[in-house]
Amino acid sequence: MSFLIESIRAHYGFIAEAFTIYDIIILSVLSVFALTYFVWLALVEPFAPETTINPFSLFIDTVVSMILMIFVFALWYRIFGLKPHSDTVQALDTVYFSAVTFSTLGFGDFSPKPQSQVFAAVQAILGNLHLGVIVGSIFTAIQRSKNSVK
Repeated sequence: MSFLIESIRAHYGFIAEAFTIYDIIILSVLSVFALTYFVWLALVEPFAPETTINPFSLFIDTVVSMILMIFVFALWYRIFGLKPHSDTVQALDTVYFSAVTFSTLGFGDFSPKPQSQVFAAVQAILGNLHLGVIVGSIFTAIQRSKNSVK
């Protein structure tokens, strides 16, 4: 397995030295879990038959999903790299870049390397979808409070 990672590193040069194929496999599994959690949160739970949506629970689930996504993508950026506008990229810089990308702010102080650009695009899309879930949970809470007053 290490031959595979070494050949990718030698040929393309975009996998950081400190990471092995096992790190990438573990991160891939964690990524699938994070995406599955979000799909369950956004598409399955709200539309399940005879399910009452608790807006506070939906909000907490969304925040947990956001944090999970930000850290998973930060780990991907740590492996595949960012283009810094200073000398080096620290571990917290990847978390910062991930949060900025997730929120689609895009300050521009870091940018993804070509091999990380797909991750950044997917993360921005998922960030917008998370925003939709949060707004939906707020409107659900407002609607329920209005219905309970009547």
